[in-house]
Formats: sequence, C-alpha cells, structure tokens
Amino acid sequence: MLGLLRFRELGCAPPDGFPLQLSVMSLRARALQLAPHLEVKTAHSSGVRSLDLERKYGRFLLAGDAAGSLAVYDASPEPTRPHGNSGTGGAQVARRQMGPTVAKPIARVVKAHKYAIAAVCWYPADPGLFVSAAYDGLVRAWDADSLQAVLDFEMHGRVYAIAISPVAASHGLIAVGSEEASIRLCDLRSGAHAHVLRAHSSPVWSVAWSPTQPHTLASGSQDCRAFVWDIRRPSPMHSLERGRGALATGGGREG
Repeated sequence: MLGLLRFRELGCAPPDGFPLQLSVMSLRARALQLAPHLEVKTAHSSGVRSLDLERKYGRFLLAGDAAGSLAVYDASPEPTRPHGNSGTGGAQVARRQMGPTVAKPIARVVKAHKYAIAAVCWYPADPGLFVSAAYDGLVRAWDADSLQAVLDFEMHGRVYAIAISPVAASHGLIAVGSEEASIRLCDLRSGAHAHVLRAHSSPVWSVAWSPTQPHTLASGSQDCRAFVWDIRRPSPMHSLERGRGALATGGGREG
C-alpha cells in the first residue's frame, strides 16, 4: 500500500486509482472482528443461506434458511442502562461486565417455501415489505407486519438470486436470476413479469443493481460471463468473459 501511495505522489497513478482502493479495502477486511457487544440467537434448525439488513433504519435483519424458513431479528436492540454509572466510561465498563447483548428473533415464518431459500431482500423504500426466493421456483413478496405472503411470481426452475434497485423511483422491479439462463424482471406494482433479458447461456447465479443508476443492472452466470445492462434495452451494454482480460463494450452478446 505504501508503494501505491508513493506512485500517487509522483503522479504515476490517479488519485482514486483502483489498485489503491483495493489495497485499502483489503486492509479493512483483515481488520474486521466480531462485534463484542452483540450476539444473535438463531431461530434456525438448518443452515442460513441468505441475509439482508434493511437500509432505512439499519436495524432489522432478515434471514432465510435451507429448510425454507424465514426469520426477522432486531440487530440493534436497546442497550440496558447501567445503574450507578451515568458517564460514558461507566456505561462501557458496565457493558463489559454484563457481556454482549443477545439479539433474538422477533418474527418467524416456518416453511415459507417448500425448498431451500436462496435469497432474501428488503424493499429499499419501505421495510414493511420484503421478498424471498427459493429452489421451489417462487419469488414471494411478504407483508412484514402480518408476515403474510401478498404476491407470488412463478419461475421456470430454481431461483438463485434476487435484487431490488435501492434508488429507483420510477419502477418497482425485482431482478431474478434462475436456472432459466435469463434475467426476469418482476413488477411489484402490477404483479406481472415486466420483461426478460437474454444473453447468458447457463443459469444466472447473481444479479445486482447499480447504487446510483436506476436502470443499470449487472448479472453473473454459470457460463463464466458477467453482463451490465440498461434494462430499457434488450441487449447488454457491456460483457466480461473469462479469458478476455478486458471489458467488452457492445450492443449484444459476444462469443
């Protein structure tokens, strides 16, 4: 990292160059530790396959497991106020003496899906709604207050990934990656499949929306390729293929 900083000082590298960013991210990742003040008491009897923390309050953690069950945890419970010590130092000492706070599940849906849950996702604009997807081929929208399913989308085969844009105000689309070797866009507002993006030749394992552009979507597949889409167009804007070593730009599929 020091060498990269020296290169930047000499003008040999851009001030926000990717190698420096990657080095900083690696250092931060190596410094990560478990939070000493919070533990999560699991409500699951099988492996947890997907997690999502809602962004509006940064408090409620959604989890889906291999048995098809869902659970919601309060990941930021109110701390117990210590008696006698009112200062910040006293509170920290009392917290260490009491040990970590245990976050317990506040809601659970047993057998929310018939088979293993592959992905869960809060609706970014409103934590009163979340979405789950599973190997039973269903993408299911839930009312977070009643824990009742309010909408189902049926896919052709196992579902591997879902994503909802964090910045889209003009649409409420769920991007879905599945065994179908294409990306389906499901409209939460109309309850219908909006359209399908086709370019992959194998199951789609991952999808992700741009954090700043509401119509930009990325997808990754078993076919060793990743695409970047403008969902208003039928063909991907960019493609990244194994062995190419560079990002290809074009209006359609390569290979």
